[in-house]
Amino acid sequence: MCSFITTEFADLLQIKKEKISIAVSGLNSAKINVSSRVCTVVSNKSDFEMQLEFLCVPKISSMIPTDSLQIPKQHLPLNIKLADRYFYRPKKIDVLLGAEVFYQLLRFGQVEMPNSELKFQNSVFGFIATGSTANSQSEKMKYTHCGLIYDCSDIGNDIKKFWQLESIGIKDDPSYNEVDQSLETFEKTVRYKNNRFEFELPWKRDWHELNDNYSVTKKRLDSLVRRFKNNPDLNLQYRETLHDYEKNGIIEKVPNPENPINKPVFYMTRQPVFRDESLTTKMRIVFDASSSRSFQHLSLNDCLWPGPNLNSNIFDILINFRLNKFAFISDIEKAFLQLTLAEKDRDAVRFLWTENDTLQVYRFNRVLFGVRSSPFLLSASIKTHLKKFHDEFPTKTECLNRCFYVDDFISGADSLQDALKISTQAVSIMDQASMVLRKWTTNSDELRQLWIREGLENQLQDNPISPRANSTKVLGML
Repeated sequence: MCSFITTEFADLLQIKKEKISIAVSGLNSAKINVSSRVCTVVSNKSDFEMQLEFLCVPKISSMIPTDSLQIPKQHLPLNIKLADRYFYRPKKIDVLLGAEVFYQLLRFGQVEMPNSELKFQNSVFGFIATGSTANSQSEKMKYTHCGLIYDCSDIGNDIKKFWQLESIGIKDDPSYNEVDQSLETFEKTVRYKNNRFEFELPWKRDWHELNDNYSVTKKRLDSLVRRFKNNPDLNLQYRETLHDYEKNGIIEKVPNPENPINKPVFYMTRQPVFRDESLTTKMRIVFDASSSRSFQHLSLNDCLWPGPNLNSNIFDILINFRLNKFAFISDIEKAFLQLTLAEKDRDAVRFLWTENDTLQVYRFNRVLFGVRSSPFLLSASIKTHLKKFHDEFPTKTECLNRCFYVDDFISGADSLQDALKISTQAVSIMDQASMVLRKWTTNSDELRQLWIREGLENQLQDNPISPRANSTKVLGML
């Protein structure tokens, strides 16, 4: 029989988890899927020590005992050391040791409690309580009432998860209790250089266990090259995108890939994704930072903290947006790629490519979509940038701060002049962080003409927000 530990308790002990995928069956053939396991040392306070493997599960059992036992303290034996001094109180079970180790834990010695069927069995942890809790045969109930007690806590948790899925916007994952490390890393390493923000990635402690993922990436590249042979147009679009990245300093060739100066080194797989509905980029190269050799190996995303959600509440943004007479939206062009990655972390975002049938190693100089911490790093950079202008434009910067949701800008005003002022100041301020606000759309033809007069005609979107035109989604919803 396996040993089990609750996921909550494993997180509390900060034990490193290993990814697995197995099904465990129990009473009445009930099955649960287990996705992780841990290996740790079970020990008492003296000389006993045993290394065991535990399967991580959300819950082991209900409270044990199910109700408080009415045992007078004077009836408890005084000359023995109990493994649990308060065994008679209901408690949550965090660890269940398997039958394979049960007899290794037992020690010689058993003590019976007077006038009771309760016994105390010696073990490496001390004496453990076992047996029936009825005081005596004569005191047992002569009448039995049968009822059903159903524990609804699991249903409650399932309902809670359901409503969380149905909620609007990005939610923080409550299982991450070290989110502050992301903020701390950002605040310590962020720099403003050459009109861009530069910083290090928020690494977890186990980053040194990251495998380079080279073999997986090489196989995926070979498959992609075969696909290109059957689709020359895709090959051309793909190469043009990468050449454009290299020309703009987004990526670079790794000068000496076999002897990296910095660690860790990780190679990302990638694939082309087509979006026919997109007005700007029809084909996008998506990199997979969650790729790994197997469940037993860490991916890049496994080694990074996601960071807290710094976005404004999406419901508030949409409600405020609809209250304005003049509404307008925009987004930041290639937002993640405008953020510079510190040189010490660039070898962690490598990828493979072929030029004239020669294998080349590239790496990113910028933050990219698909890396777990990127949304947090973008939001933190925008907020840091807006703080620089707070003294000069306190009201406007607070307004801008509330209007960004990841890379989307959603705002409005009740007067035409205020709408023009907010939008043009937003363009000016964000431009100083190399973030170009584009695809401007509004429900006002007058505001659109004013934008053209201000020189924004190249950043306007063709279809305005208007009842007469096709509907325009805001944040993918309204």
